[in-house]
Amino acid sequence: MAIYRGAGGSGDATQDAASEVLLALAAKDAAIAAQVAAETAQTNAETAETNAETAETNAEAAAALAATFNPALYVAKANNLSDLASSSTARTNLGLVIGTDVLSPSGSGASLTALNATNISSGTLGAARLPAFSGDATSTIGTSALTLATVNSNTGSFGSSSAIPVITVNGKGLITAVTTSAVAGGQYFGTAAVKAIAYNASNIDENITMNYNGMSVGAITIGSGFSVTVNSGVRWVIL
Repeated sequence: MAIYRGAGGSGDATQDAASEVLLALAAKDAAIAAQVAAETAQTNAETAETNAETAETNAEAAAALAATFNPALYVAKANNLSDLASSSTARTNLGLVIGTDVLSPSGSGASLTALNATNISSGTLGAARLPAFSGDATSTIGTSALTLATVNSNTGSFGSSSAIPVITVNGKGLITAVTTSAVAGGQYFGTAAVKAIAYNASNIDENITMNYNGMSVGAITIGSGFSVTVNSGVRWVIL
């Protein structure tokens, strides 16, 4: 920008001062623009340097991978699957032998743990795997021995020639109690299997209706208020 000098060439102080200010402002703007351009160039240079380092690192990694690549190995593995007529040989070459590297479908399952028991549909479960049972028959975990619960502590032999056993059975068929009761009627003296002497009471203190023939020995007294009814065709003999 030129400095104003007026029409006659002589300087005009006011116009010259204004021109100087404008020149100074223009110079300042140019300096700021140059500084911004320089900073931008530096940032671009740093970015380019970082990209170059990344490219170098990637190139080194690719070179290392290429150095370990063995085409023959991959071709051999492909042949193991497609070129062999025997599937068992292919599994052997690939390290997939059934029963050795992988569990055989019909194997013992010894290497399997934490199986869901609901998925087991056949086979024999070892005693060591059994749970503890409770109820009328109990057992300890890991054993197959059962212990029956005691439901009747009165044990022994019951019944005789003059008494019969009285047995109490619950809904599960378990005997919960056993007692004895004297045999009514057919009263005999002695303990022999075949007895010779029968006996009867002298007093009758109950109402009796005889539908069968009967016999009594000795004086018989019928208690007051009681009776013996002998039906038609039936005999009661008192000796």
